Amino acid sequence: MRRPVIRRLILSSSAVSLLIGGTAVLWQQNERFRFTQGTSSVAPDTWPRLSKLARPADLPCLLVFVHEECPCTRATFVELQKVLTRCRKKLAIKIVFVRYNLKSHFIASQLEQLASTIPEAKIEFVDPAEARAFGATTSGFVALFDRSGSLLYHGGITSGRGHEGDNVAEDTLVSSINCGIGTRRELPTYGCSL
Repeated sequence: MRRPVIRRLILSSSAVSLLIGGTAVLWQQNERFRFTQGTSSVAPDTWPRLSKLARPADLPCLLVFVHEECPCTRATFVELQKVLTRCRKKLAIKIVFVRYNLKSHFIASQLEQLASTIPEAKIEFVDPAEARAFGATTSGFVALFDRSGSLLYHGGITSGRGHEGDNVAEDTLVSSINCGIGTRRELPTYGCSL
């Protein structure tokens, strides 16, 4: 009689061990993915002369490059809203969707709809080559240029893929906007490849 009970206990404890071990592995993989940076990029020191994106002459300009299907970009938009509430200076904001076929007909994505709710943001559509001219290789890449077209900031504004919350990159961008002083250090961008 004792043997079936012992077998059940052994099987139950083995199943629990496998469940805990599997959960730990999945959690570790999720955390590794969440904190894996996008491809590093080289942003130009000045607004690219041959760019199809018009640079405003009278205001600093914040560009936010996004992939229309990247779920991580929602967090970028949340952080962008927080950045804008902390800014003391007026600036032009362009949310730049990178599309691989600009001529085909698209139904507005959820991210486009969300982007349209950001006050004073202008939505633009470019091809991948245009995005690369600004150093954008990952969805959520942000570039801030001053009135003269000099780069003040480049990188992401979240602390992980799809992660919302205060972070160093957001603070650095706000400081760059308010003080007009840039950082040459690229801060990581977390998102899908453009």
